[in-house]
This record gives sequence, C-alpha cells and structure tokens, in this order.
Amino acid sequence: MTYKTDKTKLRIGCGLDHSGDYINLDISDYCKPDIVHDLRQGLPMFSDNQMDEIQAWGVLEMILPNEEFRLVMNEMWRVLKINGILDVQVPSMNPRVFMIDPFDRRWFHQDSWKYFDYRENAYKQFGVMYKLKPWVVHSFASNDNGIICGTMSPYK
Repeated sequence: MTYKTDKTKLRIGCGLDHSGDYINLDISDYCKPDIVHDLRQGLPMFSDNQMDEIQAWGVLEMILPNEEFRLVMNEMWRVLKINGILDVQVPSMNPRVFMIDPFDRRWFHQDSWKYFDYRENAYKQFGVMYKLKPWVVHSFASNDNGIICGTMSPYK
C-alpha cells in the first residue's frame, strides 16, 4: 500500500512535533502522526526516490539489533531522491547524554558516519561488508548538549 501525498518531506519518530510541511511517522498513535508505523519494518508505504528530505531526530538510537538498524538506514536511502537530505540528530558518546535515556540502545561518535560515506575507508572496509547503502556525508558535529547533528545524501 503506497501512501499518496504531494509532500516530499518525511519526519520519522515525530513524537509531538508536527511543525513544518512534513509527513509525520511514529510507532505510537499517542502523538497522532499521519502514519502509525514501526520503522523497523521498513518504509513500504513510500516509493523509491519519493522524498526530498527525511528528518530523523532522536529515533535512530532506539533501533537494535544491527539488522534492523541496517534495514532502516537502507530504507531511508531507498526512499530519498538522489539529491535528497537525511537530517540526523543522535546522542553522542558524551558522558552528559550517554545512557541517560533508558530507551536509547545505540550511541554514536561523529566518526560513526564514516561507515556510510562511500568515499571513506571505513565504508570501503566495513560499510560494504555490513551491506550499508552508500551515502555522501555532508557534515556531522556534536553540539553543546552532546547531540550529534548532521546531514547526508544517498549516493545513487
């Protein structure tokens, strides 16, 4: 079943944030998203190359095991247009945020994203082996609150 819409921006794990011109997707119906869906099941409701932007703030760190994380990352790659942007915010390994939220199961370092960037040795050595789709990483940096913010685009 394809989700029919003119919108080309998707916010996954939207929570109560319904600002902007996004399709809001969340696993919980409590926050009244446009689509109630478990991201770990992929994004079958969207076509290949349908989205200009995907916003994933505070959601990727909740995804375990590795197979489900890979599926989510590869599905976002599939759904994004060639020049689309994945906008990410995840907790860093900074002691101020590391392991505070009991639902966070995965933590990141700024260099974690090199495993997705097809130009990096980490991708060539491990990302390919992990069956990650190739991305172009634009930037990733930690803010003062210990959150890593960054953007990347699918390399197709």
